[in-house]
Amino acid sequence: MDTVIVTFEPDGALAGVAHGTTVLEAARAAGVRVAAPCGGAGLCAGCAVLVQGQLTPPTRDERRLLSADQLARGMRLACRARVTGPVVVRPLGASGAVETLSAAPVTVAGYVVDPPGARGLACTGRALGVAIDLGTTTIEASIVDLRNGDSVTAASVANPQAAWGADVMSRVSHAMAGGSVALREAVADALSALLASMLEEAGAQAHDICEAALAGNTVMTHLLLGQDVSPLASAPYQGAHLEATVRDLASVGIRGAGDADLYVLPAASAFLGGDVVAGLVATRFEEGGGVALFIDLGTNGEIVLRTPEGLLATSAAAGPAFEGGAASSGMRAEPGAIWRVGWDGEELRLDTIGDVAPRGFCGSGLLALVASLLDAGVIAPDGRMSPHGALGARVEEREGQLVFRVSEGVALTQGDVRAFQLALAAVRAGVERLLAVGGIDEDAVGEVVLAGALGAALDEASLQRVGMLPSDWRPRVRVVGNAAHAGTAAALVSSAARAKAASVARVVRTHDLAMDPGFRDVFIGSMTFPAG
Repeated sequence: MDTVIVTFEPDGALAGVAHGTTVLEAARAAGVRVAAPCGGAGLCAGCAVLVQGQLTPPTRDERRLLSADQLARGMRLACRARVTGPVVVRPLGASGAVETLSAAPVTVAGYVVDPPGARGLACTGRALGVAIDLGTTTIEASIVDLRNGDSVTAASVANPQAAWGADVMSRVSHAMAGGSVALREAVADALSALLASMLEEAGAQAHDICEAALAGNTVMTHLLLGQDVSPLASAPYQGAHLEATVRDLASVGIRGAGDADLYVLPAASAFLGGDVVAGLVATRFEEGGGVALFIDLGTNGEIVLRTPEGLLATSAAAGPAFEGGAASSGMRAEPGAIWRVGWDGEELRLDTIGDVAPRGFCGSGLLALVASLLDAGVIAPDGRMSPHGALGARVEEREGQLVFRVSEGVALTQGDVRAFQLALAAVRAGVERLLAVGGIDEDAVGEVVLAGALGAALDEASLQRVGMLPSDWRPRVRVVGNAAHAGTAAALVSSAARAKAASVARVVRTHDLAMDPGFRDVFIGSMTFPAG
């Protein structure tokens, strides 16, 4: 069979593949990371790339998810476009093997910093450590001075495992089908590049790093540590590794820090990982008085309820909507992402990261956009889109579904709205069922702590407009941003924080929504938006 040469810009990576191979398969063969939020099922536009050369004609999925203008400019879905001759591919937003972004500095959340020597660390050089929040969509990391807990530099990068699906179960399935090594190497390579970038920014050397701490959900940590993920595939989830783990960075494939130890925070259960434990450590959530909720808005919406009897938690499968994934114009929070939207009754105001032309929208932008279109009458309470109101002229039909033109090359589809409704309903129903199981009345909740990447740029008015939480809870909401990263940094420098993590992981009781007979009805009833 004839071999087709596929070239990937800007690095010039090459793959020789068989005639008829998809661009996504060619990218994997070349070692080029192309995001595939839906796992290559043709359900989203997350794997869109610019292609020149010989390809099969656009498929029905491509005509449905991409505009005629986008197709005319050479944009194709990597999971659907098949090569028939030489092609040149440029992933959207590609600027090199790893694109890093500055991230907000983290604090040690008020924990006492233990000097490295007091913890048995024989540090040389500058005595630096690395705190890593290994997220499903985004990896955030920071270099921290181990002597005082000060943040030296911080950065983030997209999790390259998105090439095998945006959600954790897609990655579990791929790992169980023999892809665990590829998943592990992908994230280890990304962490190595991220570490090198931060060391250069800090003017530091590899020998300056003498310890690292990492938190992530159980799937992320199992994959990185080379542990069996099959216990995470289905109930009763027995056999999952939940204890804190210490390895050296090199043993898990993270290069550039010698033999420095890596401390991985413990998990509370198979679906309540070390990232949530880290968030609880950072906010000292269990130490507060009265009834409260901790909600981490991410690919999985983890919810923790504080009651007089202790902590009760659950995890709602929200999907990637809150982090900008899977939507037709969704993207992570990087330059060009719409992060805030306003509507004054006549004009739609779009604010982008970096104040550059819009390329798509991240999670907070999607939330604000849906809220604005609800106010404008474009989206009805049942989620249906219609060409009504002052913005109705921007609604058009493409391949059998209605689409709202946000800006040049950026659109919100009816399918995007439905996906957002599903994510919204999962969190709302999770909160309601957790309160019911805990025997807590809605009015008794005194505080709601919102964490996660979406929470960092959250517009509370938009949150109320879409009905994620009861309207009278707005004064009770406290937004804390990425508490998982802050908690990991605390665990990096403080023995007390590590002890707190172990204690919290041990005492949290978990409730499995998949086994909850009341969840389905509540979930269906949570799909609608509040009336204006």
